[in-house]
Amino acid sequence: MKVKKPREINLGIGLQGKIGDAILYGGPVAYWAKAKAELTGTITGVGTLTDSTTYKEKNNVGGFAGVRLPLGKNVSLEVEGQLKSRFSMGGALTYSF
Repeated sequence: MKVKKPREINLGIGLQGKIGDAILYGGPVAYWAKAKAELTGTITGVGTLTDSTTYKEKNNVGGFAGVRLPLGKNVSLEVEGQLKSRFSMGGALTYSF
Protein backbone atom coordinates (compact mmCIF):
# COMPACT_ATOMS: atom_id res chain seq x y z
CA MET A 1 0.00 0.00 0.00
CA LYS A 2 1.27 3.46 -0.90
CA VAL A 3 -0.05 6.74 0.46
CA LYS A 4 0.25 9.51 -2.09
CA LYS A 5 -0.07 13.25 -1.71
CA PRO A 6 -0.84 13.45 2.03
CA ARG A 7 -1.91 16.98 2.92
CA GLU A 8 -2.94 18.59 6.19
CA ILE A 9 -3.63 22.24 6.96
CA ASN A 10 -4.60 23.51 10.43
CA LEU A 11 -5.53 27.06 11.40
CA GLY A 12 -6.59 27.96 14.92
CA ILE A 13 -6.93 30.77 17.39
CA GLY A 14 -5.96 30.08 20.99
CA LEU A 15 -6.82 31.95 24.16
CA GLN A 16 -5.26 31.29 27.53
CA GLY A 17 -5.84 32.31 31.11
CA LYS A 18 -4.23 31.65 34.45
CA ILE A 19 -6.05 30.26 37.49
CA GLY A 20 -3.65 30.08 40.40
CA ASP A 21 -0.50 28.46 39.03
CA ALA A 22 -2.37 26.52 36.30
CA ILE A 23 -2.62 27.82 32.74
CA LEU A 24 -5.80 26.92 30.84
CA TYR A 25 -5.97 27.36 27.07
CA GLY A 26 -8.20 26.49 24.15
CA GLY A 27 -9.96 27.69 21.06
CA PRO A 28 -11.47 26.82 17.71
CA VAL A 29 -9.58 25.26 14.80
CA ALA A 30 -10.32 24.92 11.09
CA TYR A 31 -8.55 22.10 9.28
CA TRP A 32 -8.32 20.24 6.00
CA ALA A 33 -6.74 16.82 5.51
CA LYS A 34 -6.64 14.56 2.46
CA ALA A 35 -4.57 11.61 1.20
CA LYS A 36 -4.81 9.12 -1.63
CA ALA A 37 -4.07 5.45 -0.89
CA GLU A 38 -3.26 2.92 -3.59
CA LEU A 39 -3.02 -0.86 -3.12
CA THR A 40 -1.41 -3.10 -5.72
CA GLY A 41 -1.30 -6.90 -5.42
CA THR A 42 -0.43 -9.83 -7.66
CA ILE A 43 -2.59 -12.96 -7.71
CA THR A 44 -0.87 -15.99 -9.24
CA GLY A 45 -2.61 -17.08 -12.42
CA VAL A 46 -4.96 -14.08 -12.43
CA GLY A 47 -2.77 -11.00 -12.74
CA THR A 48 -2.30 -7.70 -10.97
CA LEU A 49 -5.06 -6.06 -8.94
CA THR A 50 -4.98 -2.31 -8.26
CA ASP A 51 -7.38 -0.36 -6.06
CA SER A 52 -7.26 3.22 -4.83
CA THR A 53 -9.28 5.45 -2.56
CA THR A 54 -9.15 8.98 -1.18
CA TYR A 55 -9.30 9.67 2.55
CA LYS A 56 -10.69 13.00 3.80
CA GLU A 57 -11.71 14.39 7.17
CA LYS A 58 -15.47 14.31 7.74
CA ASN A 59 -15.65 17.83 9.19
CA ASN A 60 -13.55 20.96 8.79
CA VAL A 61 -14.17 22.66 12.14
CA GLY A 62 -13.14 21.55 15.62
CA GLY A 63 -11.51 22.76 18.78
CA PHE A 64 -8.77 22.17 21.34
CA ALA A 65 -8.38 22.72 25.06
CA GLY A 66 -5.67 22.01 27.57
CA VAL A 67 -4.13 22.72 30.94
CA ARG A 68 -0.51 23.21 32.02
CA LEU A 69 0.20 22.46 35.69
CA PRO A 70 3.49 23.26 37.41
CA LEU A 71 4.70 20.27 39.46
CA GLY A 72 7.82 21.82 40.92
CA LYS A 73 10.78 23.95 39.99
CA ASN A 74 11.21 23.73 36.17
CA VAL A 75 8.82 20.73 35.87
CA SER A 76 5.29 20.89 34.46
CA LEU A 77 2.57 18.57 33.22
CA GLU A 78 0.50 19.48 30.16
CA VAL A 79 -2.67 17.68 29.04
CA GLU A 80 -4.49 18.61 25.82
CA GLY A 81 -7.56 17.36 23.99
CA GLN A 82 -8.57 17.96 20.38
CA LEU A 83 -11.90 17.43 18.70
CA LYS A 84 -11.86 17.08 14.92
CA SER A 85 -13.66 14.20 13.23
CA ARG A 86 -12.85 12.29 16.44
CA PHE A 87 -11.60 13.15 19.92
CA SER A 88 -7.91 12.71 20.74
CA MET A 89 -5.95 13.45 23.88
CA GLY A 90 -2.29 13.65 24.82
CA GLY A 91 0.04 14.79 27.52
CA ALA A 92 3.61 15.87 28.14
CA LEU A 93 5.88 16.04 31.16
CA THR A 94 8.29 18.92 30.62
CA TYR A 95 11.55 19.86 32.33
CA SER A 96 12.76 23.39 31.51
CA PHE A 97 16.42 24.27 31.92
